[in-house]
Amino acid sequence: MKRNPVKTKLNKQKKWWKDTVRSNWSNKCAKCGKTNCKLDTHHLYYGKLKWTEPRIGLLLCSSCHKLSNDSAHKGGLLFYQWFFENYKELVDNINTIIKDTL
Repeated sequence: MKRNPVKTKLNKQKKWWKDTVRSNWSNKCAKCGKTNCKLDTHHLYYGKLKWTEPRIGLLLCSSCHKLSNDSAHKGGLLFYQWFFENYKELVDNINTIIKDTL
């Protein structure tokens, strides 16, 4: 069975993006600082940059990503309030990246 070349290329792009995000965050949860656990990549923006711009990615442990009440997926505004307060420079950079691609 032949592999779909478009799907193969996208999978390589996703792997590159995730590996680069991990490297950018030194394999450490951006919120709690954990290192010896499962770490997930999280998109801070889902537009056309989704798999091409690692600077819009964050590395989070499973709890900070999905499980706790103030996590990226369950916490909603609580998570983003924390993010804006703790990563103001990154927020400004992301806004510039997005604006430059529109």
